Amino acid sequence: SCVEKVALGGGFFLPVYRSLPITEGDTLVERAVIVVHGANRNPWDYFETMILATQQAQVLDRTLVVAPHFQTLADGPEGDEPRWTSGGWKRGDQSITLPTDADGISSYGAVDRILAHLGNPSLYPRLQEVVVTGHSAGGQYAHRFAAGSRVEESFPGLRFRYIVANPSTYLYLGPERAGVGEDAGWGIPDGNACPDYNHWHYGLEKVNPYMAAQELDDVRAQLTRRDVTYLVGTEDKGSSMLDTSCGAMLQGPNRYVRGLILFAYLEAFHPTHAHQ
Repeated sequence: SCVEKVALGGGFFLPVYRSLPITEGDTLVERAVIVVHGANRNPWDYFETMILATQQAQVLDRTLVVAPHFQTLADGPEGDEPRWTSGGWKRGDQSITLPTDADGISSYGAVDRILAHLGNPSLYPRLQEVVVTGHSAGGQYAHRFAAGSRVEESFPGLRFRYIVANPSTYLYLGPERAGVGEDAGWGIPDGNACPDYNHWHYGLEKVNPYMAAQELDDVRAQLTRRDVTYLVGTEDKGSSMLDTSCGAMLQGPNRYVRGLILFAYLEAFHPTHAHQ
């Protein structure tokens, strides 16, 4: 009863869990929370957790909770539901090309469609704030989405926040990485030893179609000026489901350290950032 399918165009629909019908609107909603699932693609768990959080804060009646479902072929999507690769949905890649889906649909573009409904004042006249958040793989999604989505600029009357929780990796806005060079400070890694370390989605080289639709300098400016909060667990130092590719390991040995290094990078190279 909490599932809705949001039209994406081209005859495709994204299944989402939501606390209120998205396209019908609501005159009481003041905040909307888009919570993105992790690698297990279990949006129902994230939806339930966020519902509990809003209940405990006594704001459920004024909050719209939305948990999109980014499916792969293994999830058995219906014929009118897009499906992505297990890594592609995190990166904002296009959905898997099918005869009826020639161009594909970006997983970031899918949430853009949801936000377009929320920004409609005739549907949500009291909406003040939109939060996009995710944990682990959902945190990877939220971080890159904060850099690439242009919906925020379409609704200047709304406050947008991005909460990035314990992702396996982050998006770097330049080629520098920590612990590189003679003084083990910031430097450029050996491209021969790790040729793809700065490719999307670790960096801004060889970006996908969604990100390529705008200038990369605009991407850098968007991410640094947006309201982004990082949550990192001090004991999140294990290797379970951790990206251990060359590009990922250049960001640090584990999730906790990678979060600290990413913030140090922002302080060093983008000191006017609006992140915390």
